[in-house]
Amino acid sequence: MLVEDGKGRGFSAAVDGKNRLEVHAQDDDRTEVVTTGKAWSISFDGTTPTDADDYFLYIANSSTDTYILTDFRIFSTANTVVEVRKVTNITTVGYTSEVPIIPVSRNLGSATTPSGTFSSDANITNLINGGVLFYIKLVAGVYTQMKTSAGILIPPGTSVALLSDTGAGPVIQGTVSLFVIDVVTN
Repeated sequence: MLVEDGKGRGFSAAVDGKNRLEVHAQDDDRTEVVTTGKAWSISFDGTTPTDADDYFLYIANSSTDTYILTDFRIFSTANTVVEVRKVTNITTVGYTSEVPIIPVSRNLGSATTPSGTFSSDANITNLINGGVLFYIKLVAGVYTQMKTSAGILIPPGTSVALLSDTGAGPVIQGTVSLFVIDVVTN
């Protein structure tokens, strides 16, 4: 059987004996990113949001690179929903008891660190909600992992923050995966 490209370019595709299209795809290989030292874990531990809808994790990109968040692993001592939000007003961020986070390279032989602000706190203030990117439902006592195939691109000068919908009480800990990527613009 011959399958043509449908756009008049003269390309054809092979079909196997079970009528399946034979394809070749290239996966996004993160190995190169890790070996160059451009992949980090941003871990936070024991953060207890003060009230409902308080931001507890803040990630701002002050580099010239574009960052991508691809993986969230989060644990809570109480049922809650975490909102991953685009936020603005990054010049006047307020903290009650800021805990600066030093991202850890996924390449243990690399000392590179990303440029930006990486902090957790019980109530990060003055951020303006630019829209919800994801909701992550957490069940008390269970680690929840959310992977996003498209990732969240964080260009220079932009930021994201996580908040808990539940009022005071849950202790939240977790890790977010951060990579540097080359962005192709059209």
